[in-house]
Amino acid sequence: MAQKIKSFVVKVFKMNGFTLRSEGSAFLTEVLAPINEIEREDFIDKLLESIQKQNLESDIIERDVLELAVKDCGTHEEDSGQTFSVIDAFEVPKFIYSKERKKFLREKVIKKLETLFIGFQDFPPVCFVFCGSFCSQPYGLSHRTNLEDGLKALAKVLKRFPSILAQSKMVFVPSPEDYGLGQILPRPAIPDVATDEFCAKVPNAIFASNPCRIQYCTQEMIIYRDDIVKKMCKNSIRGPTTDINEQFVKSVLSQGHLSPLPIHINPVYWSHDHALSLYPVPDVIVFSDRHTEPFDITQIDCKCLNPGSFSSGDYCFKVYYPASRTVDDSKIED
Repeated sequence: MAQKIKSFVVKVFKMNGFTLRSEGSAFLTEVLAPINEIEREDFIDKLLESIQKQNLESDIIERDVLELAVKDCGTHEEDSGQTFSVIDAFEVPKFIYSKERKKFLREKVIKKLETLFIGFQDFPPVCFVFCGSFCSQPYGLSHRTNLEDGLKALAKVLKRFPSILAQSKMVFVPSPEDYGLGQILPRPAIPDVATDEFCAKVPNAIFASNPCRIQYCTQEMIIYRDDIVKKMCKNSIRGPTTDINEQFVKSVLSQGHLSPLPIHINPVYWSHDHALSLYPVPDVIVFSDRHTEPFDITQIDCKCLNPGSFSSGDYCFKVYYPASRTVDDSKIED
């Protein structure tokens, strides 16, 4: 019974874009065990609503976040009879503006990237691919300034690795939240006005569109940055019954399109819809989805990868070897 509850909880959280730590799933299993099945689903809905209101730094949910959400749900249940209240103006909590949350790639991420470059400096790869969002907090009047400041910091780090600067391409694929026109696919590259200075310091930098295609020797690779799995789960007629990632890959390849969703969910420029086509099937597709656990799935001779989120996913990344068509799971330890 406990294992059934745990599996159900992990699946529901995954479909909502969250990853549960093992101790978190064990805690929730213990909390939900005394509740009957019907009330259990309602409680999980309230729990997810409470979690989404919290100031989360990551999509990975720790036990302390769950404990706070469970406590919040219990408080709401006790106060459920209160439908009207008056809040005094002097008791309203202040909103605090945090400049730290607006920073590009956060200081710790820059340090982790430096560690990554140290590991590759003796044998520079052909290409590094970075997928957005490139600012911790999207939008706002200072968005472009924050992006430029962050790129300056990255260029400063790269200067210490001349072999990488000389031999490796740096491809930047934007997310919908990055600076520029981002809400319709395909999304143009980040405007030159924000990247010219960086490109002058890093000549091998390429600011690409989303999605973009990389041709390496005889192999074609597609890089696509979108939280597409969550969107497809939310808009599916029937939810996935087995492995979500495997069914996602099968659905996308079967449809022959990177975004097999209604136009009001994922808008597409009709005149450029062919850019999202998967016919003929490429050799590699990288689905850069920050809400989904990393995966490496091969179907119809197409290798489909999700590296996961670097900044909020324990600094994990994937290394692809075109010659053998193999993938290494890598992680930068603390």
